[in-house]
Amino acid sequence: MDGPVRVLHVDDDPDFGELTATMLARDDDRVTVETATRAKEGLELLEADQYDCVVSDYEMPGMTGIEFLEAVRASYPELPFILFTGRGGEAVASDAISAGVTDYLQKGASTEQFELLHNRIENAVEGYRTKRELERQLDLLTEAEEVANIGVWEYDLREDVSYVTDEALRIHGLEPGTDLPPDRSMEYYHPDDRPTIRAAFQRVIREQEPYDMELRLIDDDGERRWVRSRGSPETVDGEVVRMRGSVQDITDRKQRQAVLKALHRVAPAIQTEDTVEEVCKQTVEAAADILEMDLCTIMTREGEWLVPRATSSETLPDGSRPMRIDQGLAGKTYQTAESNVVNDTEEVDDVDKAKESYRSGLSVPIGDQGVFQAVSTETGAFDDEDVEFAELLLSHTESALDRLDRERELERQNDRLEEFAGIVSHDLRNPLNVAEGRLEMAMESDEPQEHLEAVARSQDRMETLIEELLALARAGETIGSLEPVELAAVARRAWETVDTGDATLSVTTTATISADPDRLQQLFENLFRNAVEHGSTSRQPPADDPGAGGSDVTVTVGDLEEGFYAADDGPGIPAEEREQVFDSGYTTSEDGTGFGLGIVQNIVEAHGWAVTITESDAGGARFEITGVSAVTEIE
Repeated sequence: MDGPVRVLHVDDDPDFGELTATMLARDDDRVTVETATRAKEGLELLEADQYDCVVSDYEMPGMTGIEFLEAVRASYPELPFILFTGRGGEAVASDAISAGVTDYLQKGASTEQFELLHNRIENAVEGYRTKRELERQLDLLTEAEEVANIGVWEYDLREDVSYVTDEALRIHGLEPGTDLPPDRSMEYYHPDDRPTIRAAFQRVIREQEPYDMELRLIDDDGERRWVRSRGSPETVDGEVVRMRGSVQDITDRKQRQAVLKALHRVAPAIQTEDTVEEVCKQTVEAAADILEMDLCTIMTREGEWLVPRATSSETLPDGSRPMRIDQGLAGKTYQTAESNVVNDTEEVDDVDKAKESYRSGLSVPIGDQGVFQAVSTETGAFDDEDVEFAELLLSHTESALDRLDRERELERQNDRLEEFAGIVSHDLRNPLNVAEGRLEMAMESDEPQEHLEAVARSQDRMETLIEELLALARAGETIGSLEPVELAAVARRAWETVDTGDATLSVTTTATISADPDRLQQLFENLFRNAVEHGSTSRQPPADDPGAGGSDVTVTVGDLEEGFYAADDGPGIPAEEREQVFDSGYTTSEDGTGFGLGIVQNIVEAHGWAVTITESDAGGARFEITGVSAVTEIE
């Protein structure tokens, strides 16, 4: 959904109207909401200004939501209208559908209802704008035909002589200079259309009634084309003595209209799919069936790679292998965000001629999501019209993929919120209860110092928990811009920020990777802190693990084939605990919060990497981060 969205919300409860406006605009600054408490007021606002969507309650004084809908439809038949009510039923829903409602939604008791309402508004407005864009393009096509090349003819009834221009003969599939009288011309029309053109011709002669119609022609080779055929009379003393007319080849326009209508039909299916794979599959099928791009593929971005998601043919050259985002024609298209047409692969350097068997190609960006590519074994197979249609199709794909990203992010945020709520309610409760109890005992005791010291320790514990919770929350935020980062330099900076005591850092890496430098430093800080403070991130209590404590631990940062590792020579992490240590709040230490490794995992996942725990060569813990994109030099 591009651009600002103005919503008119009509509800007789002003407090609920204000809440709805706040919630809709909270996470989407494109949405602005104007409220009204009466349907009549809503109609007045619609007359005075423009809105992209109307949201209305059902039970309202003076006019129900259905009556309001009917009034809106009388003046604005296409404007999205969503009935958002808490007292509806099947009968109300049925009446709303009959009256032309765009969507129907029951009010709920939680804030999730506003997230659902936002999605419904987004889908309705997107469909509304898409339809208007298609109608606009159809109107432009209609205007364009007026300036197209047209063949002209004239027929003298008195002399029984015809004159036909070369362009008109070409449209009939005939050579210039061919004799084409009216009776023979009509034989070139489709058998089903001949009665229509003959009747129209006779009405011009007998009733002086001009005609203008779209019919089908079939030339001597059997090729069909659509034409716009027009004819009008010339009279002398009230008698038709001559006819003049034109024939215009509108086959391309008809085909464009058919393609636009087909794309319009397939757009809702693409935009309502639930997975990236299905969105891409629907797009590829539409490209093959509607745009006749039989060899095509969609690649979406994953980290620094473009990974194939759907392919129209198993034999598509290189259609099943990932490519770097700066590699080949796909990389160029993604980086520049511009469509590219290659008329002859022999004349460009963006393709591997030793491996590729196709001769021409089309590459179209899908916003920040990825790239669509189509190829042909023939040269010059793609033109500007192909680019236009592909970009229109892929605008729906981009919209669908953006929606899925937002839904995944919303789901992730909700999961984190539930996780934090559980941690806060559980882990903060114990030190808070201790502090309250000790404070009460201190007030009643003649020697309160011991109790006050316990209160102070509880306060320190709560402060530590809160700081770690905030760090965990920030670690799960979207990462910033990726840039080339020297791994060794970031590791050393992180080491300087941690209280390392007598611990030692050994850096053997020479890699430069693509990462958010601030988040990467935070990752190292938490790994180092766990190693130093908890004895190689050992989850065993110090009393049970004499080797723990981390005062003389050595931490090593080195390279992997597709990433890096941080290893220590402490007691390590038992194999049976390695899957649990990343759970937020998991700790067996009395002083630990259990958030450090959760922060590490969040940062890793935000980059699209993966983290696993193994045993180091010295028997300690080894954290391996893989899926990392290395760069050859700092730009």
